[in-house]
Amino acid sequence: MFSERYHLFIDVLWELKDFISSDDSDGFVRHFKSERGIYRASYRTKQMFLTSLFIDFDSYDAFKCATALLAGETSLDIDINDLDPDRSGLGSNPLFFTFTSPVLLDLYIRSGARTDIRIKGMLPLNFALLNMSWLYEKFDWSSKRSICLMILLLFLYLELLDSIRLLFEHTKEVDKEVHHYVVGGKLFETTALLIVGREKITSPSFFKDFTSSGSMSLHQLVLLELGNKLETMNSMLDMIEVVQSVGPEIDQYRQDIPELSKEELATKVACLFIKKGFVECEDLKMFEVMLLRLYKSVSVETLPTHHQCFLKLLGSKLHGENEGSELESKDVADAVV
Repeated sequence: MFSERYHLFIDVLWELKDFISSDDSDGFVRHFKSERGIYRASYRTKQMFLTSLFIDFDSYDAFKCATALLAGETSLDIDINDLDPDRSGLGSNPLFFTFTSPVLLDLYIRSGARTDIRIKGMLPLNFALLNMSWLYEKFDWSSKRSICLMILLLFLYLELLDSIRLLFEHTKEVDKEVHHYVVGGKLFETTALLIVGREKITSPSFFKDFTSSGSMSLHQLVLLELGNKLETMNSMLDMIEVVQSVGPEIDQYRQDIPELSKEELATKVACLFIKKGFVECEDLKMFEVMLLRLYKSVSVETLPTHHQCFLKLLGSKLHGENEGSELESKDVADAVV
């Protein structure tokens, strides 16, 4: 008898997953209502079931299904901040495990998901930054060239950056989190935060709570820490110079040409680095070597597809072979002059 119920539950669960994987909200709602009794009998708690749903929404980027659930179309009462942390392995709301879909993240925040809940002392913003940490574990920050290559890599993970941007904008007392990363010499996290919140972070009033004068710039904060962490803070100053220099033009690209792919955006950023004198064309050829080491790959063909696409686009751009593309050919001309 138990075996029959179990197999019935598995069949029903896979049917639900099929609707989620195709983001068929009508099928999801219809199926959920018809089989609600089975789900209620099969999960120990409602929180456990809801957590499983939110994990699946993240896995399949199922925005329509998530919207239907949060809009009450399934007639299931939901507290988005009362999920099962044991089931997710992270936190009590989906902000702790939704990093690659800014659209879902925005939906959850608008639906009341709190950004100020801490799990193991960490906010959702901290978890999102930690989720990217594997990108820089073996990275060399000793030169502006290395910093530029790291920034290029970040733009190839634009979905993660946009998720961090959302969490940055909606986190209370975010100045304390940024201050923690800066004085701790956390170059990667500070770089990501500066890219998504440059105007706010570089405002003299952003760090006002950490000085008696009521005003302190990001540069001044770094200089205060320089004596204790000379090498790291020098790299921090280099990174700030790079991001402040190219940041306004990157923002303009995204505003004027919203259909830019992440590979095209990264290519335009690479050309900006050359134009500003931070790197030379030969330096950018090291990016391929860096990616191969990062992924422990033996050839470009084994890298993720979007990395292969970027390397091909960058190579064409640097050799002037891409004049007919959507990207302005003058980028290379300006950069190489």
